[in-house]
Amino acid sequence: MRAGLFLVLAFLLGCGSAPAPSRATVVFDLHYVQPPPGSSLSIGGYGVFARLTDATDHFAWSGAVRHFDAGEAPPSNQVVDLEPGEYKLAISIVYASDAVVNGQVQYGPTAATCEGRFTVGSGDVIALTVTQVGGESCSIAVAN
Repeated sequence: MRAGLFLVLAFLLGCGSAPAPSRATVVFDLHYVQPPPGSSLSIGGYGVFARLTDATDHFAWSGAVRHFDAGEAPPSNQVVDLEPGEYKLAISIVYASDAVVNGQVQYGPTAATCEGRFTVGSGDVIALTVTQVGGESCSIAVAN
């Protein structure tokens, strides 16, 4: 009898607990636009790096979104899972050397930066479109 009562109590307590919130999915979509004629280009291409922080500026995620050569159409869809909440995205586009050392691309100074803010809810899937114009500028657009 005690065991049965314990099982019923455990079942009722389990049913009353709130489910854990599901995570949100963020997909980076990268677009390269040729700069105006006469603009400088990096022979080795560019590296695009992202850093996500939450509403209190605590680190959430960072990484290379993509390295690509100038004019090359980069593949998109770098996917990141996040807890629901408000985030700030900072993008740094850096020059890449055309020399590869020990199989690694060598990166130089920052060519352009841009920032944006977005909010994701439980189970959301959003696209962050980063548009790069040569090494001169970038922009971020958010779409649900």
